[in-house]
Amino acid sequence: MLPTFRLLICSFVFLELSHVGTSGTVSLEDNVDRSYRGAKICNRNEYEGHIIRRRYVVDGRRWFSDGTLSWSFRDRFQLVKKELQYRAVKEIIRRTLDVWSDSSQGAILFEDVSPNDRAAPRRGQLDIQFAKFDHGDKEAFDGRGGIVAHSAYPPEGIVHFDASEHWSTDGKTGLDLRFVALHEIGHALGLRHSRDPNAVMHPYYREQLKNGFRLSEDDIRGIRALYPLLQSSSSESTAIDESSSERHVEKTGS
Repeated sequence: MLPTFRLLICSFVFLELSHVGTSGTVSLEDNVDRSYRGAKICNRNEYEGHIIRRRYVVDGRRWFSDGTLSWSFRDRFQLVKKELQYRAVKEIIRRTLDVWSDSSQGAILFEDVSPNDRAAPRRGQLDIQFAKFDHGDKEAFDGRGGIVAHSAYPPEGIVHFDASEHWSTDGKTGLDLRFVALHEIGHALGLRHSRDPNAVMHPYYREQLKNGFRLSEDDIRGIRALYPLLQSSSSESTAIDESSSERHVEKTGS
């Protein structure tokens, strides 16, 4: 039986750290030379005891609904200082969700319920935001390096990025937000790490996505196995065993 809460600790191993700014805000435009290529994300064996089909791994828990999940991107702590940055990040989140939806053959649809007031408390079933240090959930961020993002498997529905990191919207410099968002939202939908080295859900930070937003065949098989066209089961409740929730933490280490 799965525990009611188990923290999954994962580690990035930096290959290079240089020219790191000190503003503490989300830096999406700074020219930061910081390489994560080939860095290991996870240092634990999380395959044992979970459903393995080919190489992908599903947790066995998923969102049950009419196929539509609400999502919100908020700036509750007002850390994204520029409106253009906020829009750029939200567009990445939207495109990331579209990729997972398209790959599920429409079994999962997403509805944007982001509040007009970016700092408003209202949230969707998937709540996506930047935060720093202790931000009111079970895992505080720790500044630059260390933990860079965390997410929780259903039904908790959080995806948080550490605002102390230097994030890139195009993968050229800094930490590629596209890749990390695809990976973390995959966890928030119920996918664990894959054994396929070409998968977004593989526990290694692959070289920046040369083709933009793209999942591997293994990622696609995984999401389709987890969500087999749930629209046909519209009578099912959205809730999933509220006593069973796990969190996934992405962490950097030297």
